[in-house]
This record gives sequence, structure tokens and C-alpha cells, in this order.
Amino acid sequence: MATLGGQTGQRAGADAGGSVARDRHAKRHPRAVDPLRDPQTNVALRATPSRTPSVAASPTAAQAGATLTIASPALAPVTFTPEATQAERTRQPFQPAALPTATSTSIPTALPTALGGGRGVIAYTSNRNGEAEIYLITADGVNQVNLSNTPGTENDPAWSPDGARLAFSSDMGGNDDIYLSNLDGSGILPLLVSPAKEVAPLWSPDGGRLAFYAIEEENYDIFLVNADGTGLYRLTDGPSVDFAPVWSPDGSQILFSTNRDGNWEVYRMLADGSGQENLTINSAVDLSPAWSPDGAHIAFHSGREDNNDIYTMLVDGSGLVRLTNSPAMEFDPFWSPDGGKLAFSSTLEGNTDIMVVNADGSGLLNLTNSPSNDRQPSWSPDGKVLAFLSDRNGAWEVYLVNADGSGLVQLTFDLATAGHPAWQP
Repeated sequence: MATLGGQTGQRAGADAGGSVARDRHAKRHPRAVDPLRDPQTNVALRATPSRTPSVAASPTAAQAGATLTIASPALAPVTFTPEATQAERTRQPFQPAALPTATSTSIPTALPTALGGGRGVIAYTSNRNGEAEIYLITADGVNQVNLSNTPGTENDPAWSPDGARLAFSSDMGGNDDIYLSNLDGSGILPLLVSPAKEVAPLWSPDGGRLAFYAIEEENYDIFLVNADGTGLYRLTDGPSVDFAPVWSPDGSQILFSTNRDGNWEVYRMLADGSGQENLTINSAVDLSPAWSPDGAHIAFHSGREDNNDIYTMLVDGSGLVRLTNSPAMEFDPFWSPDGGKLAFSSTLEGNTDIMVVNADGSGLLNLTNSPSNDRQPSWSPDGKVLAFLSDRNGAWEVYLVNADGSGLVQLTFDLATAGHPAWQP
């Protein structure tokens, strides 16, 4: 496993100015934060004066000595019992408890077993047992299992590209670190253990590496690590907030959000951390970048026209297109698997709904259209169904809806707070 802090390692990227106080909820749920407020402080964001483009230099020889340790040992099991000491937790194997199975009677509407394509399985978080843990549920609602089932709090589930494993963040060791698990809950392994807080892991398209961001004191920086826990590598380094890395479809580049220029911007860099470039260059708030499946376009939300709308641009920042234009807030765009549509959250009706629009800005459709709040859409592998969160029955649960707005069904009945629904590839 790899560790942060201590000895010398490698880094890439340039230092940048600015800092914000840490906020536990914001770093755990970056997609649930008000897009017009600072994701770390929840303070209303204000425009800053226009400025010239900023391109970070590639790392110099002097920059090669970062406070990072690249550790070579392979992943080792870690385990926790409620009464175990911290020392014991580093050497006892973790044995997940028996996994509960939901009964089909809890789902009012029967759905096809492979609904949504792929294997028809959705990962999500729920605090139904007190602390947030990772659950898996089939799209027909029949089988539901607690994957992590630990004394800690788990968040940010991310599927490996082959759908065989999940990465997630957990504080089961007393601090937020990155863990991996098999789909039966076995083999829960710490990918990273350090005094820093590592969150929001995201697999590279080839499954060989994971990107994530770490919080060290006042700094939020982006790192890479191999899927076996070796080769920890720092991509950004500075007192600013660099977070939410997003891989390009070919794995050669990474998008991220940063406030290093005094406001929130979308940056792009090569996967080794070099060539960091501001793509949005605007005094407004630009956040939530998302690559199109073909890698040719980037979607994001921006407050540049006095309200928050969905935009697309080419990968070099040119060719800006405004897809939505309303007095509401539209945020968190997600491309359909074929690249023809984007799903996003909108406050157009006063509450928060899930909407879909064609990639050229036509065909705007409100999928959920209810007086409740609906957020965090996730496309099924075949693009026919979306999973999302809704509080329409008093608690945040996972729901499904067809891409044309028909067939809405409640999938979970946890009577708790769910989060981060993600379809298995």
C-alpha cells in the first residue's frame, strides 16, 4: 500500500495561491454542494476581475522532491473489530459479516433483472444502520447487500472498468483513506493509509490506476496510485483547492476543478501532471467538468451569465456552447453512454429535478417533475434508464426512471439517507 507524508517522492504541477478552510460534508459530497457556493466553506461565491489564461509549468528538477512516499509493498488485508486498538487494526484481517438480502416484497413494481444493460447492479451509500456504508442492489430491487459493513463511514463508491471491484473512501481506520473490495464484500484492502484524508477515488479507463484527491492541512491536491497500491504520484501541489479529478476516455488526460486563480475554474492536465491549463478562464464559477464518451467535448456548469447553466466546450477550451438558458440553477452534467444527451439537476420548477437535454441543446425534458428534490443522476450502461436520489417520500432514497421520463420506480426503502448511486459497467 502507499502512504502520504514523510519521505521523498515525485510530484508534478505548479504551486498556486489561495486557501480555504476544510469542510467535511463538502469533501464527502462534492456533488451535493450548492454550485453557487464555495464547496469547502459554503460561502456565496462572487465574481472576480477578468484575467489572462494561466498555464502551469511542467515540474522542474527542484520540484521533484515532494513530501511523498512511494511505497512498494503489495496490498495487505486490514481489519477492525469495535474493541480493537489502533495497533491491532493494522494487523488483523477484516472479515465482513453475513450479507443481508432484501426480499422482493419491498419493491412494488417488478423490473427486468438486467434492466439498464450490463449486469443491472447499482452501488450506493446508505446510513440505514447508523453510519454510511456501501450497498449493492439489483435493478429489479430483489437483491440488496451491505458490501462494506464496517464500524466506519464509507463514501464515494467507484466501479472498476471491468465491474469486478469497487473503490471507496472510508474512515474505518480512524481517518479517511481509500479501500478496495470484491463484490461479495471479501478482500477489503486499504489502498492508501496516511494522516491525510483521501477521498473520491476514480479508476483510470484501463483499470490500472486510481485518481483521487487528498486533504493535508489546508491543501487539497490530486494524486494517482496504481491499483495494487504502489506508485503513489502527486499531480498538483499548492495551497489552493484542487479536487474532483475526471479521466479522459483514453486515460491520457485529467480534468479537475480548482480555485487557484481566485475563483472556481476547470483545468486540464496530462495524466503525469504536466501541462496544467485553465480551460474556462472566466470570473464566474465553473465546476463539475465531464468528458464526452468520445473525448471530444467537455460539459460543465457555469454562472457566467448571471445564473447557473450547462455548457459544453472543445477539449482545448474553445467552441463554447450554452445548452441551457433559464433563470434557474442547472448543475452537475453527466453524459449519456452514447454521448447524445446530458442529464443534470435543475431548480427550474422551484425544487430540484433531473432533466435531460440533447448534446446540441435541443429537446429539454424534465424526467422527474415532482415537488420533491431529485439529484445525482447516473446513466445505466445502455443509456435507457437513470438512477437518481429523491426525498419525495421523506428520506433520500434511490429511484429509477426511463430516459424518456416514464416508468419511475422507487428502488430502495431504507428510510435513511442514500447517496452516490452508480451503475455497474
